[in-house]
Amino acid sequence: AGGQVGDRGRLGWSGGEAQVVDVHRTPSGITLHDVRVTAGSLAKGERVSARVAPEHRLPTQRNHTATHLLHAALRHVLGEGVRQAGSLVAPDRLRFDFTHPRPVAPEELQRIEDLVNRWVLTARATRIVAGRPLQEAIDAGAMALFGEKYGETVRTVEVPSPGLGDDWVSGLELCGGCHVANTGEIGPFLIVAERGVASGVRRIEALTGEAALARVRTQAEQLAAAAGELGVEGGTAAREIVALKERLRSAEDELSKLRLRVVAGDGARADEDVAQVDGASVVTRRVTTARGGELRSMGEVLR
Repeated sequence: AGGQVGDRGRLGWSGGEAQVVDVHRTPSGITLHDVRVTAGSLAKGERVSARVAPEHRLPTQRNHTATHLLHAALRHVLGEGVRQAGSLVAPDRLRFDFTHPRPVAPEELQRIEDLVNRWVLTARATRIVAGRPLQEAIDAGAMALFGEKYGETVRTVEVPSPGLGDDWVSGLELCGGCHVANTGEIGPFLIVAERGVASGVRRIEALTGEAALARVRTQAEQLAAAAGELGVEGGTAAREIVALKERLRSAEDELSKLRLRVVAGDGARADEDVAQVDGASVVTRRVTTARGGELRSMGEVLR
């Protein structure tokens, strides 16, 4: 529910076991398990015990609660016109689509990321209430998603304010998915992408917990490798790359001018390279690798 992928785990019974590869919920509320029997046989009416795979569930919970916090942070930074337009909550990442008329500026993304991480650092307990009358939840400010169908009773999820010097709290949302008991369980929150996916709809992709740490570690290793190749400290690597690109651009311009002079040659050489082909004078030159613009300039000079 709420964009969350199905659980993984195992079913066990006397003399048998099955691997749960996915779980679905039908519109009528029936839960269906896709299983692969690995031992024994599974018969209708068999009494089984179910065990959820924690390595799949726990990171999914982290990403689901982080998605709610991201939604609240987006509305706080970009305005209450932001509305959820779709989401994916998986163990390895989260994806959140929302309505917004323009790209999110880098400084806005930084504020949004900082706000979610403030929730993590302040370790707020989540408030989950099941069996709540729909109208009561809406009257309390719960956000219902457009196009979603809700029953007479709903489940709400809320996280108290991370403490920003004012009394606002995260948006109260209707949700049937799994969440952490405390925002401190989410671990670091890292936005890795922001882009448009449709007219008036933007998408943010983010990582939490161990996946976020792995991304940061990889980026640090890449920075260290680049700095090592450049022979500079990591903090000055970006500046050195800009300077290196400028020197390369200048060298390419000089090389282009040199190639042009070599092709142009002098009058005597030009006469030697002239051939008569069907009554027309044809001048030829053999050149090394050159860009399209350079070749056009060479042609003008030879003409």
